[in-house]
Amino acid sequence: MAEPVVLRRQEGAVAILTINRPKKLNALSREVFTLLGEHLKSIAKDTKNIGCVLLTGAGRAFSAGNDIKGDTPSDDLAIRVIDQIETLPQPVIALVNGMCYTGAFEVVAACDIVLCCEKNAYFCDTHAKLGIVPTWGGNFRLPRRVGLAQAKKIFFTCKEISPIEAKEIGLVADIAPEGKLLEMGLELANDICKQSRVSVMRQKMMINTAWQHTIKQSIDILSPRKFHPGHEFTFKEAASKL
Repeated sequence: MAEPVVLRRQEGAVAILTINRPKKLNALSREVFTLLGEHLKSIAKDTKNIGCVLLTGAGRAFSAGNDIKGDTPSDDLAIRVIDQIETLPQPVIALVNGMCYTGAFEVVAACDIVLCCEKNAYFCDTHAKLGIVPTWGGNFRLPRRVGLAQAKKIFFTCKEISPIEAKEIGLVADIAPEGKLLEMGLELANDICKQSRVSVMRQKMMINTAWQHTIKQSIDILSPRKFHPGHEFTFKEAASKL
């Protein structure tokens, strides 16, 4: 029996999702997006037991991008699942263990934090080379991560981005030594899980809301008069725990 195209396992409060099509360089098929969406839906409902998610690829690639020669996903499906990543209550950390091309780049742009390995990881957007444009939201999300000029450079030149350059422009938070990417990801995820889960999830929502609106709109939307994030304890009680 063939393995699922997306594997899921859990270590403590950390869910690990692995795109599992190594022979196809983890190309993003309709089946991949469908199963990934199902896992994300389940994880979103289990905030009690899951505090963070790691997303990676099997083998030598994170993902080569859209499965344009096979089981190509519809734009509607891809957009919906990528939005699930971005709006998932728990933080999602991408572990880029190899090539991250085009459609996969759009997936990574929706993750909260990106880590990559020092030797084999590289990023590239090839839409312009193929004569098409991004349709899964990458051209809206990437400028917010790396700035307008860097995003345009990435989209217009189709050049590969090394781990060092990716960190310099703010795409990647940290670079793991060879063979240590999962270890680094788990360490970061566990650090997140040690904090107040309610606070982390609410802060993720507030930060994402701020990105999608002007500062004035965000303040108005998130004003205590209209929205109260809730606290597990009072500030005095929180201070007593420090």
